Amino acid sequence: MAVSSRIGGNVRVAPFCAIACVILGIFFLGLGGLRLYSLSLENHLSQLSQRTEKASEELAYLQMQLASLVSPQKIYGTARSTLGMVPPSYLVFVRIPSGLSSGSERQPLVAFEGERHAQKSGFLWGTPANARE
Repeated sequence: MAVSSRIGGNVRVAPFCAIACVILGIFFLGLGGLRLYSLSLENHLSQLSQRTEKASEELAYLQMQLASLVSPQKIYGTARSTLGMVPPSYLVFVRIPSGLSSGSERQPLVAFEGERHAQKSGFLWGTPANARE
């Protein structure tokens, strides 16, 4: 018997051929679905690689910024300019006379060449200016 036969203008298909066409259709739909899924995964992978690249650039920038902030020159400059600190070689200890009353008005002492730094930082306070021992 032939695969199809004409009876009254209708076409009959053998059941095996119909089943094969359904199976092939399902197979091609599955392949299309897998292709769409692989495209989705590729897109996700490219987004992750962009995020990773951006994070590594930011890490390099932050590490460079951290290195500049903890450098001795930066710390020394900030301590000197902002906080008014001076190196220990400029410090001179001033003895305050014991006869001073606690109620006297407080004025900065003139103690050393770097007096300006000491006054700025509020380090030296005592009674009359230019009082040295």
